[in-house]
Amino acid sequence: MRKLFIAVGVLGLAAGGAACSSSTLNTRVDQLTTKVDSMSQSLEQTQDRVRQDETKIAGNTQKADAAQQTADRAQQSATQAATAATSASTSAQAATSAVDALGRKLMYTVVLNDDASGFAFDKAVLPDEAKAKLDDIAHRLTDGSKNGYLDIEGFTDSTGSASVNDTLGLARARAVMRYLNDHDQVPLWRMSVISYGEDHPVAPNTTTKGRAENRRVEVKLWM
Repeated sequence: MRKLFIAVGVLGLAAGGAACSSSTLNTRVDQLTTKVDSMSQSLEQTQDRVRQDETKIAGNTQKADAAQQTADRAQQSATQAATAATSASTSAQAATSAVDALGRKLMYTVVLNDDASGFAFDKAVLPDEAKAKLDDIAHRLTDGSKNGYLDIEGFTDSTGSASVNDTLGLARARAVMRYLNDHDQVPLWRMSVISYGEDHPVAPNTTTKGRAENRRVEVKLWM
């Protein structure tokens, strides 16, 4: 009978130990599961941040591409303006050389500037007040020798970039040439245009009056 009790006790202890081991194992499994779930959540959050970053990078890349395209277009416009100014300068130099071959002499100069009802800031529109002066020089051209010739030089103040000012000066000179041709029937071959932009100022660009004097077109009559 005593042996039976001992056996029953041993079995009880064994069962208790097995139950304890199973409980510990379950606890560890639960802990590992919790860690795995936590790591999965962290991974998903990381993936979400990566996707957001990729979206931001793609947006920034598009903005950078657009900015580069704008810069390229601006550079192309500046290059075209510089090319036009160079072409006009070359034409003016060729025409001047032709006049030199005839033994030219400067007879008369008309200055149209903003200070005396000339070209306004950033404008190439010929003011009505300047047209009478142009009519006078056209009369002088046709009233004298048939070898008369006009140099039309456009200028600006120093506001803005050099390339923009070169283009603006050329536009002002061409406005004068167009008026002389349309209104006074001065042949185009008797005129040359050139832009000096902000170069060769006649007054300081540090004052309003000085800038107004520099925004000008000079028309020179050669005989």
